[in-house]
Amino acid sequence: MPKEDTFEVSSHRFYANEFPKVDDVVMVKVMKITDSGVYVTLLEYNRIQGFIPASELSRRRIRSIPKLVQIGKVEPSVVTRVDEEKGYVDLSKRRVAEDDVNKAERKYQEAKKVHNIASVLANRSDISLDDIYTRIIWPLAEKYQSGYNAFMISVSKPEILQECDVDEAVRKQLQELIATRMAPQAQKVRADIEATCFSIQGVDGLRAAMKAAEAVGTKDMPISISLIAPPLYVMTTMALQEREGVELLNKAIAELERVLKENGGAMAVKNEPRVAHKQEDADLEGLMKKMELENQEVAADDDEDED
Repeated sequence: MPKEDTFEVSSHRFYANEFPKVDDVVMVKVMKITDSGVYVTLLEYNRIQGFIPASELSRRRIRSIPKLVQIGKVEPSVVTRVDEEKGYVDLSKRRVAEDDVNKAERKYQEAKKVHNIASVLANRSDISLDDIYTRIIWPLAEKYQSGYNAFMISVSKPEILQECDVDEAVRKQLQELIATRMAPQAQKVRADIEATCFSIQGVDGLRAAMKAAEAVGTKDMPISISLIAPPLYVMTTMALQEREGVELLNKAIAELERVLKENGGAMAVKNEPRVAHKQEDADLEGLMKKMELENQEVAADDDEDED
């Protein structure tokens, strides 16, 4: 009988290099706030300590550090200096490029998923967590760019696990864990568009274009288009593979543009198709609720005017 998986996940660095390199964007957890700056732990590097000077917290003038960061918060920071002898890392929050935020969060979540599988494997078998990293994860990561990539590939090509320097029993347990914990999950793919139709076709022209775009969707990947506030619309679908979802939305956008032009309308893509993250979904939901409330207030005002 395998051991129960109700155990505390052990800490271990996710990558072969013991320390990050200067300019790496890493995920940190705020542990202590002082007047001079913020002490953090680097979650991907066995929770080694780091420090963000107050001057590196924000591009704007800081009035209160506790209002800018909160203890326990996890966020990306860029490495500015590494002292391997003392095991210390200096970081900057203000230098993190906007494009790097999602990349860093995604890399961390993927590595965390691999770490959780490694922890369960260590708990269920006689192999240590350190050996799992040195004999399985890091060698695979070197060949397949990351442990996550290797595990995902092994879902359909389990033979790549034969490359790992472990016995067959451990390899079989690992394969089972990967199969159950890394099965592809549908993710939301989203595009933001602006569409108008000021010709005689007007609203009918817009509706025809939206209907044509939604018709591009399939049974497995239906497309939905929602109005945010004229002329802004959001187009979404759910896809197991990001590439397939992006390609489908691009086809739908092309179809929408074609029908709009036929009806004398025009459109512009404000944000290209991409995987929508939780924060984007939350922001979108908040915006739609706000618009709905404003529309209700306008309707109420109109009713009062009629009276």
